[in-house]
Amino acid sequence: MSKSGTPTMGGILILIAMVGSTLLWADLTNRYVWLVLIATVGFGAIGFMDDYLKCIRKNTKGLLPRYKFSLQILVALIIALGVYRSAAYSPILSVPFSRISPPIWGRSTFRSRSW
Repeated sequence: MSKSGTPTMGGILILIAMVGSTLLWADLTNRYVWLVLIATVGFGAIGFMDDYLKCIRKNTKGLLPRYKFSLQILVALIIALGVYRSAAYSPILSVPFSRISPPIWGRSTFRSRSW
């Protein structure tokens, strides 16, 4: 009863506005812009599925918590992989870690650049 006046599926408008403005005005050559965009769309898609099941399919429970949590972990892993891959090409992130992490199979954890 406490959420009876709360609009549902309003997040789709926010997502459309944010993704549209990002695609129009952000620096699309920056990897981190794409990572944030993927994270936002991924988590927004999970919320959309939950609202869709509640509103359109009339399922009062929506997306089950175990599926919601699993999908969130999947999106977070994809983003973490993207950050890790981006860090491999960034000397700002790779230099501090290359000094403290042991080499894997004879190579540094991150690709090092000559200074």
